[in-house]
Amino acid sequence: MRLLGVIAPAFALRSAKELIGANFASMYVARALIEAGGFDHVHLYAANAAQLALVEQAIAENGWSTRASAQLDLTLPERVRREPYELFYVPAISPVLADLARLRAETGAGYRLLATTSTISYPAFEEVLAELLCAPLDERDAIAVCSHATRTVLRRLFAAASARTGRPARIRLPVVPYGVDTQRYAPGDRVASRARLGLREHEHYVLSVARFSVIDKFDFGPLLEMFRIARDSLGREWRLVLAGGAEPAHYLE
Repeated sequence: MRLLGVIAPAFALRSAKELIGANFASMYVARALIEAGGFDHVHLYAANAAQLALVEQAIAENGWSTRASAQLDLTLPERVRREPYELFYVPAISPVLADLARLRAETGAGYRLLATTSTISYPAFEEVLAELLCAPLDERDAIAVCSHATRTVLRRLFAAASARTGRPARIRLPVVPYGVDTQRYAPGDRVASRARLGLREHEHYVLSVARFSVIDKFDFGPLLEMFRIARDSLGREWRLVLAGGAEPAHYLE
């Protein structure tokens, strides 16, 4: 049996249907890996009993029970020793990658490691990269990034961490753009859409879709500054539209 391991997010879901962000990645990237990579089964590892129950519920609600099962993180070392995992997927750049690399070296397992990233803005991120450089990661492992710009920035951050630790960065950084559901997000009538949103017909717009948060993931400062510079070159008929949910809600006030 070709077996895939997935590390579910460490934070608890409030609902099994709340599959967004890293929760979405842990379930649906795993499904894509099974379908594209030919894996027979996936073990989704949860941090605690409450998380385990929600992962099990999400598996059942998505009709995936024959292809996936939920496991506790505490059982991972034992399972690695007796299960033939080919790949472990981590839906974030985190110290978990280093832990899995060290466990692989300790047990002689042959699995590869794959991570994806949706943000590189957290204050502790550079320390995480330094820890990854000190772990036994190698050319079998990869961090998939969503754009060439993200890869450029990540390479620079890894270079800075290498200068501090004296250890080279061997992990690969393939560019894998985010997928889009083209049936759900199909183009509509341009004039009608602008009228519904109150956008002027003669103006050009740049759309940013992201959460509004003072601490989590997206800093609007660089975007606003770059748009100001670009608009001076492009002309005054360009406007920036910011769309997204707010946590907390009063952040938009």
